[in-house]
Amino acid sequence: MLFFDKKPASETPWTRKLWIYDLRTNKHFTLKTSPLKREDLDEFVACYNAANRHQRKATWTPKRNPEGRWRAYDYKDLIKRDKPLPVSRGHIDRFKAD
Repeated sequence: MLFFDKKPASETPWTRKLWIYDLRTNKHFTLKTSPLKREDLDEFVACYNAANRHQRKATWTPKRNPEGRWRAYDYKDLIKRDKPLPVSRGHIDRFKAD
């Protein structure tokens, strides 16, 4: 899912961080035997923190919690990249910021 705020045009980017929740890694949903349920999204809803998005905290760290699903990428690190962010299944944690 992507969420955007409607903001006026600006010389400087409004985006400070890109937050990504990796629901798919090590999860296997199917229509018949293992359908996605509301409770499968509970962690995302808690991490998203719609009430105060400026207090979001990442659950992913490379050493302390490599299985965490919620992480942030700083805009300055993203803009330096010369290729797309690898957000396909199982590859989200391979991007290393400088």
